[in-house]
Amino acid sequence: MLTTGQASRLLGVTSQTVINWMESGRLPFVRVGLGRRKVRPEDLQAVIDRNGIPASKLAPDLWGMISGIDRSDEREIPPYFVLESSGRIVHWSNQALERYGWAARDLEGGPISKLQARVPGLPIDLSDLSLPEVGETYRTLLLEIMDRSGRWLPTEVTVSWIHDSRGEVRGSIFMLESPRLAQEVPKRGRPKKPR
Repeated sequence: MLTTGQASRLLGVTSQTVINWMESGRLPFVRVGLGRRKVRPEDLQAVIDRNGIPASKLAPDLWGMISGIDRSDEREIPPYFVLESSGRIVHWSNQALERYGWAARDLEGGPISKLQARVPGLPIDLSDLSLPEVGETYRTLLLEIMDRSGRWLPTEVTVSWIHDSRGEVRGSIFMLESPRLAQEVPKRGRPKKPR
């Protein structure tokens, strides 16, 4: 996955232009972590090809990430899946297979209801999360998602929405990360006085 800065170097435009293209739907992106925008290499490659941008000359050091030479950072992408606006799963990532045990063939093309989720103790329908509230660009929640073997896995879910050029929601991307739990600070007692 590429940052907006890396994408701007490859496209020969400013970072703000890349963000504008993302917001207008010209450049697909996903939100990771606390809402940072990332671009998949294949999506950036499509924009480069469609517009005839000489990316290999603009940023030769990054060109390998786009042209397929270096995909070593793929393992760092958190598990994710993509829904169309109707709630049908259209993509299930390999990283999600490793964490949840579901293969793409089990879920792709089917309704999101195949995937069980809950706010700890309370069932939730993931399709309810697939449409944004007015003015919302992304949403992060702490949920539990059932893996294929029936175990509930704590998951930090970040949902971002895919818009078309008119601003209508065409789908959503669910990033699934292990929650960052606050580390316990060891309690410090009073030091004992020497006798």
